[in-house]
Amino acid sequence: MKVNLFALGGAALLGVLVSGCAFDPYTMARVSPRDTTDMYVDAGADAPRVSGKTEKAKVAVKVSLGAYADKKGYEGVADAMDSGINADLANFAFFEIVDRKSLFALVNESVLTSDNPFEANTLSQVEADYIVVARLTSMVVNLRKLSAQFDFKWLDVASQRVVMTKSVTPDSKYVLGIYNASMQNDDSNSAVVAALSKLAGDAAKQFAHAITLKYMPPVRVMETRGNGAAARISIGKNYGLEQGNMVCFYEIVDNSALGGKKRDFCDLASGTVEIVEADSAWIKVNDPDKTNVRKGVYVRVLEGQDKDVFNNVWSTIH
Repeated sequence: MKVNLFALGGAALLGVLVSGCAFDPYTMARVSPRDTTDMYVDAGADAPRVSGKTEKAKVAVKVSLGAYADKKGYEGVADAMDSGINADLANFAFFEIVDRKSLFALVNESVLTSDNPFEANTLSQVEADYIVVARLTSMVVNLRKLSAQFDFKWLDVASQRVVMTKSVTPDSKYVLGIYNASMQNDDSNSAVVAALSKLAGDAAKQFAHAITLKYMPPVRVMETRGNGAAARISIGKNYGLEQGNMVCFYEIVDNSALGGKKRDFCDLASGTVEIVEADSAWIKVNDPDKTNVRKGVYVRVLEGQDKDVFNNVWSTIH
């Protein structure tokens, strides 16, 4: 397709030139009404509610190695789970990680890992608003690859509810460098433990990301540039957003006349987080010419960086 650069004008020319370079929204011009005056307004949205809560919610993390607790060298696996959760939740605007050693001194581990951890009525002794229980459930060494399952729980202490449970089996991408048949049943081999620690960190970050998505406020587009090629959204590091996270842009539409919902989701486009700032982030929008991403539209952060989930969302739009 030929582009008449002179007809586009200086501002548009800048946007075209940038599109072929590294993503830099600050050098992109506002080249169309979509970038300047157009705005999506959700007429049916509730008025924003202002919370009087200023204190952060206290989160305690309990890591369990389950049947592998006595295995040699597995302290690193526990540390990887602990730090993987802490790294994400500590950056979330409403959470504060508290010291755990003294908190769980009077709580038996079997209580935390049971189906009903509040039944024993001992968790009231834990001075935290929420408790994360992270547990290594199983692992298998097979053909120079390691696979493992990690189970997580998110407990609400005040309401005594198990709010979320999640089993995570991370992508078994850690190939054991030196492998022999004896490693098949040697789960204390140093190479196995090192690979398991990496899987534990990946699993913990996946769970922490799922938690941040659950408590994330409504996210909106604040501005666009380059005719919708770049969109700045209303959250950033303050809600644990990371470069590479995938998002979906959507509007709320009234489908009641067609027998649908009065407030229904209508996906517009997908994109990838490219630049994360303190309280905002820039998204590279996929195929901006075929979409209508503009100021005010909603943004849904997708769980993890799952290419299949991302592609499924994109295929439904087109």
